[in-house]
Amino acid sequence: MKKIFKISFLIFFIYFNPTQVKFSHAISLAGITDIFKDPLELCMDRVIAIEGKYETSYAARVCAGSNKGTKKCMDRIIAQEGKYEVGYAARVCNGN
Repeated sequence: MKKIFKISFLIFFIYFNPTQVKFSHAISLAGITDIFKDPLELCMDRVIAIEGKYETSYAARVCAGSNKGTKKCMDRIIAQEGKYEVGYAARVCNGN
């Protein structure tokens, strides 16, 4: 019984631990599972979180051509321009 309690506590701690959440400027629900996302999906999630769920075509258009460096580039632009400039950051970083 103690082992089950320890394992469940460990899983709960890892799942809800705030240090495991990536620094994302509070734009997307970034977490441990984001390492499994491709750059296009991550970019689209960030744009949709700010622009709204009905702007998926816009998110797809500005995030086309996303690669590994897109997230880092977007983070830099968002830090300079503000957290609501995700669409602009995606356009600049992807050349769209």
